[in-house]
Amino acid sequence: MKYVVVSVMLLSSLLLFNVFQAKSASPDEEVCKSYIVMFCTRCHKPERICKVLGTKTDDQWRATIKRMGDYDELDKQTRDTIFSCLSPLSLKDPMVCRK
Repeated sequence: MKYVVVSVMLLSSLLLFNVFQAKSASPDEEVCKSYIVMFCTRCHKPERICKVLGTKTDDQWRATIKRMGDYDELDKQTRDTIFSCLSPLSLKDPMVCRK
């Protein structure tokens, strides 16, 4: 059942992302939230991600996302979306960090 829910979430997000991609080059907050939940917080607590927001260069984010994406065999488009979501965030951004 858990895999069905995750699969449905992934498919919905990918469909939403494809529609959004046609309109803009950067994903909106809802797309980012869903990607962070689906791909980042499966393995890491939000607090861990929160600690590094605003501290990494673009190259460091790309290396981190590639390394993490290799564990889950994420395609380049998904990794690029995650990068677009995480790289501009500042320390303690409420999109990731709990209040």
